[in-house]
Amino acid sequence: MSSNSSANFHKEILPNGATLICDRRQIPVATIFVATRFGSAYEPAEFKGIAHFIEHMIFKGTKKRNQEQITREIEGVGGEINAFTSDQITSIYTKMPKEHFEKGIDVVSDMAFNSVFSPVEIEKERKVIFEEIKRRHDTPPQYVLGKLKEMLYSPPFGLSRLGTVDSLSRAKRNQLLDYYKYYSLDNLIFTVVSDIPREEIRKAVLKHMPKIKRNPLPKVNPIPHLRDHSELRKDLHQAHIALGFHAPTFSQKQKYAAEIFDCILGRGMSSRLWQEIREKRGLAYTVHSYLSQEKDYGFEAIYIGTSKDKLKEVEEIALKQARSLEKVDSKEVEEAKENLIGSHEVSSEKSEDIAINLLLNEIATNAEEYYTYPEKISGVKLSEVRELAKIRGYAKVTLAPK
Repeated sequence: MSSNSSANFHKEILPNGATLICDRRQIPVATIFVATRFGSAYEPAEFKGIAHFIEHMIFKGTKKRNQEQITREIEGVGGEINAFTSDQITSIYTKMPKEHFEKGIDVVSDMAFNSVFSPVEIEKERKVIFEEIKRRHDTPPQYVLGKLKEMLYSPPFGLSRLGTVDSLSRAKRNQLLDYYKYYSLDNLIFTVVSDIPREEIRKAVLKHMPKIKRNPLPKVNPIPHLRDHSELRKDLHQAHIALGFHAPTFSQKQKYAAEIFDCILGRGMSSRLWQEIREKRGLAYTVHSYLSQEKDYGFEAIYIGTSKDKLKEVEEIALKQARSLEKVDSKEVEEAKENLIGSHEVSSEKSEDIAINLLLNEIATNAEEYYTYPEKISGVKLSEVRELAKIRGYAKVTLAPK
């Protein structure tokens, strides 16, 4: 089935309140995502990072399985299991041979609803996340891009999804359980990409999901602002700069124009940033842009690793390139459309890419929009891309050797 066809797509609200999304493909595996609409955007500053903390804890044991049993049941049949936390979603996912799909549904449902949050495991995992925070701090590209979000949005939304040592130290077992309640059926989206008839999937999902009372999510309120942050550190040999400006959200029609803008600006070696900063001037080894979007927010980010004495120069070149898209021609826009549609088709060969895109579209608008992506990208007007280049202000983060 081509990704621009929804012939084998099915979506329904189950009797228990959960959303079930199925995409039937002739593949030998079953890819299963169980996701809650709760993510780090819903946290107060005092407990920032608690959604990610919960994501770690659901691997540490349930009423039926200990940590080793959770992974052994999946990996023992050749499968894989992982999870992620974003601003507006937390998801567990597994991919395994399709004949074992019900085992996958059983395990991820058990994690989503029956985790025990052992006090001993909480303290061990708290230390693990502290190490993750240190690693982020010690990885300059990740650090400046993470800090950039803080410069683009007021707290608590703009703060790191990982939280801080202080905020995570405050999160005791009671607080973890308070937020774990958002793993309720009305907030849940179950997405399965496989060659299994949807009635079989439906039956397995209903069998393994308990009834958890309704827990409406608090409102998300990203408050945009624009700030700068500069930092000097010992033992650095390269300077790092991140620039950012607000962009359409994933729930807005203009998100497709934003993708084209990002593609032309800094996606890949043929992009304007790469060609101008690396190829023509030799000012950086790494230079790229990326578009960060979820339901209620969107921003365009530019990252460049360069010499300390070249920071101002690369900043000016990057902004000039971004603003020059106000005069982008139709040929370059059409080439970007072909690039994006081609990438979409290539990614439709991967069941996990299909599942996550269905999920993200469902959170923002509706899952069906995944199948109209080529049509929506093709329909973007030249004027819509040019409009995004009218950058009125931007945020900046620099990290340089002391």
